[in-house]
Amino acid sequence: MVVIGFSGGHHPNPNHELVLDEEQEDTGHSQVCQITYDPDRITYTQLLEVLFMIHDPSQHNKQGQEKERSFKSVVFYTSQQQKVEAEAFLAKATKSSKKKVVTELIQFGCFFQCIPEL
Repeated sequence: MVVIGFSGGHHPNPNHELVLDEEQEDTGHSQVCQITYDPDRITYTQLLEVLFMIHDPSQHNKQGQEKERSFKSVVFYTSQQQKVEAEAFLAKATKSSKKKVVTELIQFGCFFQCIPEL
C-alpha cells in the first residue's frame, strides 16, 4: 500500500498549503510516499532500487522541473536494519554516480497523510 504525505519536519500538523507554499515558513517536511510492503515479496533494498530509478538523487530541493524545498531526496528508515541497508545502498550509489548524491538518511518520526490511499 502506498500513501502520500509529509514527514521529517517540525510543524505539528502540516498540510499541503503549509509545506508547499514558498512564502510560508519552512515546516521542514518532505513530500513522501509511505510504503507498506511484504518483505517476503519484495526486499527493502529492492524498494531502494526503485526509488533511485524514479528520481534523481543528485538534486537538492527539486526533482526535474519541480523546484520546492519539500522535494528533498530522502530515505526514512524505521529500524536499525533498514538504516544499515540504506547506508550500504547510498554508499554504492555514491561510488557509482558521476554526480554527487545528496539523498538524506533520516530516522522516521511522524507521517501526515495528505492524499487518499492509492
